[in-house]
Amino acid sequence: MLQIEPKCTILEAILQKQLSEPEAPEVADFRYVDFDGMIYEVKTKEDAPGALFVGVSLPGFPEIMANGGTEMLSSLYGPYVNADKGSNDLSLKLTWASLPAVPAEREKIATLVANIKVNLLAAPMMKAIQGLEATPPKLGSPIQIPYRTDGYMWVLTAPDVLTVGFSVSFKDPQDQPLARIFLNEFVASQHDTKLAGAPRANVFFTRPGELAGLDYRAEGIMAYVFFAFNKQRHLAGATREKTLSMVQTFRNYFQYHLKCAKAYMHNRMRSVYQSSVESLNRARPETVMKAGTRGVSGKLLKKK
Repeated sequence: MLQIEPKCTILEAILQKQLSEPEAPEVADFRYVDFDGMIYEVKTKEDAPGALFVGVSLPGFPEIMANGGTEMLSSLYGPYVNADKGSNDLSLKLTWASLPAVPAEREKIATLVANIKVNLLAAPMMKAIQGLEATPPKLGSPIQIPYRTDGYMWVLTAPDVLTVGFSVSFKDPQDQPLARIFLNEFVASQHDTKLAGAPRANVFFTRPGELAGLDYRAEGIMAYVFFAFNKQRHLAGATREKTLSMVQTFRNYFQYHLKCAKAYMHNRMRSVYQSSVESLNRARPETVMKAGTRGVSGKLLKKK
C-alpha cells in the first residue's frame, strides 16, 4: 500500500537547496501546483536582497483563517509571515541575516515551510480538539472548508469524538461504480479484528443529516466519507499529529489507488484478449491447397 507524503516534498527540496547556501540567491523563481490545487511560489525580489519569499495560495483559505488558521500561523510561522502577500493568500519571508547558522536548523525551517498545507488544514481540527479538551467540553458547530475547487472538508465534534468528513466526486462517470466498491470496503474493513483500533469510517451516498443547514454545492458529489477519531485513542500525545496529517491525504490516496486499480484491470483485459486471440489462431485448421484449384490471385495451381 502506498502512503502519500502529507508535506510538499518538492517545496522542501527547493528550500533545502536554497537555504544550504551561505548567502541568499540573487535570482530565484519557482512555481509549483500541488494535487489539491494549492499553488506554491518561491522567488526573490529586487527590492529585498538577502531574502527568499514563499507564496502560498489554496482554496478555502478565508474559512481556514476564521477557524484556527490565524492562531496556527502566529504560533508556528510568526517570525516568517510577510505582510506584503501580493497575489497570494499567504507570504513567508526567509531572511538570511536572521536564519540560524547551523545547517540542521535550516533544514528544520525548510521542513516547517513544506508542511504549511498540512498545518493550515489541521488548524480547524485543532480548534475542534481544543473544544473537546476544555472543561467543560465545548462542542462547536460544524466547520466547512472548501479545500478543493471540487471538494469539501467538514469538521464536527461530539463528546470525546472528532469527526472529519470529505466529499467525493468524479468528473469521469465511469469511475463511480469502481469508487463505490472502494468506499464500501472502508465500511466492511471495520469488521476485521486486526483493525479494531482504527478510526470508524462511515460512507453516505446521500446528504447526511450532520450537514443539515450547511450551504454548499452538492451537485456532482457522489458520496460523503466520515472518519470518527476517539479523543483518547487517536488524538492524544504524539498520535494526534500523525492522525491530523494522515487524514488529509485521504482524497489523494483514494484517487491514486482507484486509478491504479483501473490500470491493472485494463492491463488484465488486454492480456486475456491477447491470450484468447493466440489460442484461436492455434486452433485454426491449416488449409491445404490442392492442385487444379485456383489460388487467391486467380491463377490455376499446378501439381509439381
